[in-house]
Amino acid sequence: MGRGRAYLSIVVMAIAASAATTPPALTVTTRARAVQPGELILFTILAAQPVSQVTVRAFGRDWPAYEDGSARRWRAPVGIDLDTRPATYHAEIAAGEDRTSYPLVVRARAFRTRHLTVNPDLVNPPQGCRFAPRCRYAQERCQVEEPPLTPTAEDPRHIYACWYPVGSPEYKAIKASRQAEPIGAEAAA
Repeated sequence: MGRGRAYLSIVVMAIAASAATTPPALTVTTRARAVQPGELILFTILAAQPVSQVTVRAFGRDWPAYEDGSARRWRAPVGIDLDTRPATYHAEIAAGEDRTSYPLVVRARAFRTRHLTVNPDLVNPPQGCRFAPRCRYAQERCQVEEPPLTPTAEDPRHIYACWYPVGSPEYKAIKASRQAEPIGAEAAA
């Protein structure tokens, strides 16, 4: 009877030792400059057995994982949205039948304030056609009235805004009068 108990305790110890030395089904590591909003985390998932697909779900969305050299090693880039609040989040990782959760502690991030100066003409454009200051065919009407959007005859999906579109009789008349002017008359005016 003593020998039976000895065998039983050896078997129990062997099972406990093998359970303690069995590697986890999934090993997850991450690499990131910082775990903050606006950053990217690169997950590396190492499966104990080859798998055909790995899924990573973090921050409320699924992220694509790709095989990295073998069916056991996978990578998944995970982005942290700018509006993500500081907290502990969990990435849920599935590889075949194996599943694990990986904690992500997102820290706060302070963004620098930028002061921009915008040309007032871009915010409140001047009266008339916006291209008139740089159009060589602009007339007085272009300085005063903004032309409507008009579809072309060839393709109604193509629209333009011009009082004197290329090919129109008005355009041809302006072009002819410009060509009749001596060179340099435009600059002198």
